[in-house]
Parts: sequence; structure tokens; C-alpha cells
Amino acid sequence: MRRYLFFLASNFISIMAFTKIINGSTILNDYCIAESNDSTRHCSADIAVNQAEYFIITWLSVFNENDPNVFFPTTEINGRQYQTDGNPLTPVFRIDNEYSGGDPSLDINDAGKFIVIWWGTRICFQRYNESAEPQGGNIRISSISAKSGENPTAGIDGIGNFTVVWDNFYVPRGIFGQRFNADGDSLGPAFRINNQYFEEIWNPAIAVSEVGNFIVIWEKGRYGENGIYGQLFDNNGQPDGDNFKISDFIGNARHSYSSVAIDSSGNIIAVVWQDNHRGDYEIYCQLYHNGISFGSNFKVNEDDNDSTSWYIPAIAMDESGKFVITWSDKRNGDYDIYGQCYNSFGEAIGKNFIINSERKGNQMDPSVDLKNGLIYNTWTDSSIWVNVIEFPDISRIDNEKCKIPDRFELLPNFPNPFNLSTTLKYSLKEKIKVTIKIYNILGKEVITLVNETQPAGYQSIIWNGTDHLGNPVPSGIFICKMIAGDFTKSQKMVLMK
Repeated sequence: MRRYLFFLASNFISIMAFTKIINGSTILNDYCIAESNDSTRHCSADIAVNQAEYFIITWLSVFNENDPNVFFPTTEINGRQYQTDGNPLTPVFRIDNEYSGGDPSLDINDAGKFIVIWWGTRICFQRYNESAEPQGGNIRISSISAKSGENPTAGIDGIGNFTVVWDNFYVPRGIFGQRFNADGDSLGPAFRINNQYFEEIWNPAIAVSEVGNFIVIWEKGRYGENGIYGQLFDNNGQPDGDNFKISDFIGNARHSYSSVAIDSSGNIIAVVWQDNHRGDYEIYCQLYHNGISFGSNFKVNEDDNDSTSWYIPAIAMDESGKFVITWSDKRNGDYDIYGQCYNSFGEAIGKNFIINSERKGNQMDPSVDLKNGLIYNTWTDSSIWVNVIEFPDISRIDNEKCKIPDRFELLPNFPNPFNLSTTLKYSLKEKIKVTIKIYNILGKEVITLVNETQPAGYQSIIWNGTDHLGNPVPSGIFICKMIAGDFTKSQKMVLMK
């Protein structure tokens, strides 16, 4: 997750009732967790939630910046843990106890361990356990590139290993990363992520799956090659392929404020950014399945003749690949926070919707997380706000099977690894004979799940871990193979008992 610092103010703070969004319900109304005053401004909020639905918010507090007698305002990075209903589980705690800085970024795993990263004179991090208790003290990254690095962000996997990425405008110049284990010990030296030197590149973002594979993205702007670029890594931190361009448009338009999300198994990735190739800044997204682009870039914000400003997108994805994008939107005059939900195929669920009910002044700099069907939002207006809403019920809004996809596709099974059963989703662009079979690692057929002609649309089938005789199969690696006309695709599944 990543944050951007905004210097906006609002003199109106209140807690207001929140209306229903699409067909979802409000779990927690708009709630101010850190209120500004004449001497204090709060900004750069980030939010993350674990599997138990406890969420963490971190933010930067700036003191006495309007005092003419204060040359350098003082700052603090603070955090607090909450239940979904807004009840705090901890007092407010200071994070940068030893090394002060700004622009904090936060990530959490399903077990509740989390990492906070920030930068000042150095790039620093602080580890926490699931009870929001600090594990050790503030740590400064000692790499040469980190000493002058900026814009750090981090991602954590299911066992607590984490990766920090940053940009460096000085020598050595580029996008860099370093991996650490759950105890905060480095897993090797810092490494360069971009494969070309002397590039104008900045603002990296990272998404790490529960199983440890990850993607790093960044912005590039030089010699007509402006765009969003990315690099995939396996769970050992080794590059998976080469740097690749994510944004389709070729030219001098600015592509910026990119953010990225990944599902728990590391198979589905979505990247979002703001893009002005049509003149005004708009929000665009690209979806990937198994490292391969799933369709082209698509626009997220709806056209509105009264709005020319869509800014600073944030994104979150759940364990099954559904995702939500939020951004600052000026269609109502002042900036509000808007959102759009998607299924794992990148199909929009409903329309753009407003997230905040606090409507006085500019609401900016959103951050979002998605867990167990709930959308956790935070944003700023010089104070820090939060709310929690339900992800819309797809069955009540949009029956996927009534839509006609534009391709054949076999999606990653979920969950994977699995224990009792797993679900396979696939799409058919036309009526066709479909065969889906499961094979063991030796290539022996275990069971035929589908062998029939099916209509165009989105389909799914559950495998309960048995063979064609109904006998349970042992733990191991299995291969799912789908054939539909000329389309053939196979993927690995792991059964763990």
C-alpha cells in the first residue's frame, strides 16, 4: 500500500450517517479517528486488515507548521488497531520512536503481523505482531541506495517475510528492493529492479501474496516512454521474466500515482494509475491472470461532463481475486472519495459510487483494503476518516453467467493450496464442447469434471479431492486441464491434508 502527502485543510469535522452503497450495507459509519486543530494536521493515512477483521490505521501528524516562529515543524507517525465496528483495540501508539520521518506505508498478512515503512534521513521500518505490539525497535536500511532513497513501500507474506522497495534519484539511480525475514534480518543485499540505468523512474509500489511471490511496479517518464512498468518475482525473490510495460498508451502523456494488488495465491494481479493521455487525468486499470495480461487497459471512472478531475487511485483485492478501486473525484464540486468494485474477471459490479458522507471541503488521499466481503476505507481532509462497507453481493447486482466474455479462459482455482475442496472458474466466449480433467503429477487421469457442451458465459465447477470412483486422493500436486475447441490450458493445484 502506498500513500501520498497532501496539504489540504478543512474546518468542518463531524460524524455523519452513511447511506447504503449499491446493494451493500454500512458496517461502520464515517468516523474521524484523528481530528485536526489550529496547531496539528493529520495526513498520509494508510489502512490494512487481517483475516480476523482487525484493522490498523497509520498516519502522519504535523505540529505547529503555521507558527511563524517554528522553522521546521515537528512530526510523528502514529497508529492504532480497531475492530470492524470501530472500537479501538489499542491506544494510539507512536511508530517512529527512534528515527523520525514521514509518508508512512503499511502492509499486513492474514495472521495479523504487519510492517510500517517510512523515510526521513534514511528508509526505516518497524515490525509488529498481531496484537500491534512492536517487535524490536525502529530499523534503518543500511544499503547505499537506501541512504538517499525515497518513496518506500513494503509488502509482507503469510509467514512474516517482507520486501521493501524504494526509488533513488542519486547514484546508484533506479528502483531498488531488499527482502527481510520475519525477524527483520536481511535475506541478502539490496537489488536493482529496473533493468535500464539512467532512467527517470520513481514511486515504486509492491504487492506480496500470502505464499510469497510478488510484483513491483513503478512510473517512468523519459524519451517518449512514459508509462507504468512492472517486474514479477517468485517467492524466493528471483525475477520471473523481464521488466514489462503495463500502460498501453504510447506517447508523452503522464502516467502516475500507480498502485497494485494481488490475490492470496499470487495468481491474479490488478494495477491502477491516473493517466492524462485524453487530456484530463482519469483512472485506468490492467488485470493479469497467471502473469499474463487479461484484456487491455480499461477506464475505471465514468465520464461526467461536470468533472475533469479524477486523482490518486488506491486498490485492494481479496483472496479470490475480487477487487475495489477508490480515488478522489471532483464531479460534485469539492473532492469526494469514489469507488468501483470488480469481479476477478475485471467485470465492473454496478457503477461508480461515493464512499464518504462527510461532504464539507476536499476529501483526498484514499487508502483501501478488502477482506471477507468488507471494504475498509480511509481518507484525509486534514483529519483522518475511516468507514467500513460491504462489498456488493454479485448475485444481487449482476449475474455473471448472463454476460458474454470475449475469450476462453481458465482462472486459478481457489483456494490453492486447498484441503477439502477447491473451485475452478472458467469463461466461454461461445457455446462449445468443454472438457476439464484432473491429472496427478505423473500424468495419470484422476477424474473428469466436465465433458459436455456448455453455453457462452462464466462457469464454475468444484473438485472435492476425489477420483472417478469417489475415493479421496492423497495430498500432492495435481494438474487441471481445460479444452474448449482450439483452446487448451493447464494449471497446477496443491492438495494438502
